[in-house]
Amino acid sequence: MSLAVILTGVAGLLLGLLGTGGSVLIVPILVYAAGLPPHQSVSLSLLIVGSATLLGLVLNLRRGAVNLPIGGVFGIAGIIGSSFGGRVTHLVPPHVLLLCFSALMIVIGAKMLMPQSKPVEPRSVNLAACLAVGGAVGLLTGFFGVGGGFLVVPGLVLFGGLEMKTAVATSLGIIALNCLAGLAGQVNYLPFNLSLALTFVLAASAGMIAGIALTNYVTSDWLRRVFGGGLVLLGGFLLTRQAGM
Repeated sequence: MSLAVILTGVAGLLLGLLGTGGSVLIVPILVYAAGLPPHQSVSLSLLIVGSATLLGLVLNLRRGAVNLPIGGVFGIAGIIGSSFGGRVTHLVPPHVLLLCFSALMIVIGAKMLMPQSKPVEPRSVNLAACLAVGGAVGLLTGFFGVGGGFLVVPGLVLFGGLEMKTAVATSLGIIALNCLAGLAGQVNYLPFNLSLALTFVLAASAGMIAGIALTNYVTSDWLRRVFGGGLVLLGGFLLTRQAGM
């Protein structure tokens, strides 16, 4: 359990450094390091990710870096999607859920390994697209217990008309809302110990603070490639393991 807490702090650190990707580690940490059942791990992950991103949102609000109107549009759609995802995830057998999660890790890792293209230029606001992307990210959050920042950040730039830095800051609020809605959808499936949950939340939050503080001292492009490669390898290992069951 001590190892699981430490690894959760590392996941929070990566989330603070990269703004995306770190939260996808939390469910495997809870399943394989802490020994929790998959569905319970998804529920607990929503609490951990939601708390860490809420802290990040507060820090960014103090800097005036958050666009509340556009974030609100994504957030409303995300609440609906996440609430639905939180309900249906418990209808999926545990081994199937882990198979899907392993595939998601590979997809996220592969995306992080891709060469970084020129920064996407903000476009005019497309309300329908904002609602569609927000709902899809919310569904992903509620079902898997991940943040979904790898989808919401480009969505905010392409369809919400936000600059990249504003999009990253705003995405934290959207993720926090989605996690809260996902937890509400799982209100009947929350048997985890409160003190244990608080320990993981504090570890992820401490990692988030450290990650934000280190952003000016670490080459994010190098870290992104290393982390992406690790996700692909870990996702492939878990996929093979679950497929062989």
